[in-house]
Amino acid sequence: MPSGLQSELDNNPNFWYHIIMKTTIDIPDEELEKVMRYTGARTKREAVVRAIKDFNKRQKLAEFSKILGTFEDFMTSEDLRKMREDREWNR
Repeated sequence: MPSGLQSELDNNPNFWYHIIMKTTIDIPDEELEKVMRYTGARTKREAVVRAIKDFNKRQKLAEFSKILGTFEDFMTSEDLRKMREDREWNR
């Protein structure tokens, strides 16, 4: 065992608790079945992990969009269509 890990284990008896945590929760069967179907998860654990990761990703994106704001002067889909039809751009 690497000395750094041994030191962490010696100094922190709850070390493993923060790495892997077993939790018992009551999830409605219908909802869990939907998550498994939508994600293609093979196990309940995989479905829950995927749902948590997806939620965290969405939260991160929401925070990111708050920081960046909006791009009001960005090209619209209509502008893009016109650009594609313009012969100058198609050279």
